[in-house]
Amino acid sequence: MTTIAQEAEVLRLLFDHGFVTTADIIARADELIVSESELDDNLMELSTIAPDKTTAIYAKLMEMAQTADKPAALATALGRMYDPASKMGPGELTKFAAGLGGIPAECGFDLPANLQFLKNLSGDGTGLLAHLQHLKG
Repeated sequence: MTTIAQEAEVLRLLFDHGFVTTADIIARADELIVSESELDDNLMELSTIAPDKTTAIYAKLMEMAQTADKPAALATALGRMYDPASKMGPGELTKFAAGLGGIPAECGFDLPANLQFLKNLSGDGTGLLAHLQHLKG
C-alpha cells in the first residue's frame, strides 16, 4: 500500500509535469480520506484548500512528502504518466522528454537502475514510452 507521504510526492511530481491540476490533487485527497481507516490531519488540510490556492497546495504536498521514498515515488509518477503520454503527438512527446531530462540533476538522489534511462533520453523522446509503460507495470 502506498503511504500518504508517497502519494503526496507522486502528486507533486505529476503536478510539476502538468499531468494533474490542483482540483485533481484535492479530489485525490478526498478519495484517500474516504479510504483510510484513520483520518489524517494533513489530508484533511489538503482537502480543504481552495483549488485556486496553488502555492498553498504545493507547499502542503511538499510538507506531506518529506518522508516519502523519492525514487519509488518518481517511478510511480512516471508510470502514471504513460497513458496520457502515449496519446501525445511527436512535438508534445519531445517537449515532455526534454522536461524529464532535467530530473537526474534536480532529484537530489542517485537514480536506481529502473530510472537510469532518464540520464539518456533522446531529444525526440525515442524509447521514452517503452520505459514509462514498463514502470506502469
